[in-house]
Amino acid sequence: MPNAPHNSAALRVLLIDDGRGLSSRLEAMLHDASPRIEARSLPGYLMAMGELGVSDDPPHAIIGPIATLNGDMRATADALHELAPTTRLIAIVDPAKPGQAQRAIEAGFDDCLTEPATVADLSRSLAFHDDEEDDDAASARVASQAMQRETQAPAHPATPYPRSYTASLASPFDAPATPPLDTDILDQIINPRGQVQEHALRFIEENSNIPGIHFVPATTSRRDAQTQNAAQTQDDAQTHDDCVSSSTIASTPVVHLGITFGQLTAPAPATADHLKPWAAWLSRWLLLHRQQQDLWFMAMRDELTQAWNRRYFRRFLNMTMQRAAAEGKSVTLLLFDVDDFKKYNDQHGHTAGDDILRETVKLMQSVVREEDVVARIGGDEFAVIFWDAQAPRRANSRHPADIAKIAERFRKVLAAHKFPKLTREALGQLTISGGLASYPWDATTPEDLIAAADRMTFQSKREGKNKITFGPGM
Repeated sequence: MPNAPHNSAALRVLLIDDGRGLSSRLEAMLHDASPRIEARSLPGYLMAMGELGVSDDPPHAIIGPIATLNGDMRATADALHELAPTTRLIAIVDPAKPGQAQRAIEAGFDDCLTEPATVADLSRSLAFHDDEEDDDAASARVASQAMQRETQAPAHPATPYPRSYTASLASPFDAPATPPLDTDILDQIINPRGQVQEHALRFIEENSNIPGIHFVPATTSRRDAQTQNAAQTQDDAQTHDDCVSSSTIASTPVVHLGITFGQLTAPAPATADHLKPWAAWLSRWLLLHRQQQDLWFMAMRDELTQAWNRRYFRRFLNMTMQRAAAEGKSVTLLLFDVDDFKKYNDQHGHTAGDDILRETVKLMQSVVREEDVVARIGGDEFAVIFWDAQAPRRANSRHPADIAKIAERFRKVLAAHKFPKLTREALGQLTISGGLASYPWDATTPEDLIAAADRMTFQSKREGKNKITFGPGM
């Protein structure tokens, strides 16, 4: 099994089921690979999109069957990569369809495995290596499990890592003072879904000539790492050093501009001095990658309210309606704005107006379902995409009717909410006007659905405001 970063935290993987128990089989094999792999099954790719849309901690990988995509591979891959650029997409392909793997890779999937996959296949594709085993023990265990599960269907081969630099060193530890530039890693940086950490570590392993080198990622989340100060960074690095036996393992922090990304480690006779130039080299790539990630989030989030913005709203609505059409599901759109918002800005100041917008988003997020998407699409204009992530739990439940109850509950909660920055006379006076329209009853395209909800919003205003008007499909 290929070497990969050690990590004491769980490696999260989302599994897409095919309706015939595929995700259960994959989950059992992932547990065989390591109990530290945290796998969870989802009924479809659309459910995965919903989870990625509301999470700041994307999974390491999404593994699912191509057969359930009904030929819409590229749109699904693009959507998942936009929502989680660092998540690895692994397609399960049918061995009876030899061209399917190539089409999946061309559509944007990162790797393909032939069904039925094996433990060795999954371990290779995830590039997973267990902390608690040495290389020989891990290889023996996986080989044994692979023989037990092996079938005649070969796995899709991994894409070889291209080497643009070949070290020719007299000694295993004769590392260059300044590690070389690598255009392949630059390509990963340019690609918003590039696997920078994996490529950079592979490059170090192949070119440092230091046996057993590994990268131990920091346990802090991406957002926490952005804000931690330099002092805390050094404390974290020292804590890791204290936990590693200095007599057998050399270690050096991968730190740049006060941010700890993790540690580079290697067994004796390697020393920290051998690792330092590579740690400095790696830290620059990881920082650049993080900055690219932050730019993506900034492009998709509303800065004031932290709701999704108009750009993300349009993309997600398009994706959701495509999948709803393919799977025979429903999508409901709520458009609304705050009644007389300009009056609050004029009477109480823009600070109070900003407070209203932020609180409006928080209140809406508190009443909608976890998978639903809340977006700010204009000054005081908001949109909520309600979509069915899975089949209804009750046989008599009806998507539009249930959403109408949620929307009405939000209107009442907002009207009763106390905004600290408003005067006493304004308490309890905040209202909204909105419109609800549903696919496929009120419209069949994203543009028509927006137009239908907009017409309902205008009708609410014309009838005196403080109202949510439902389309004919409700």
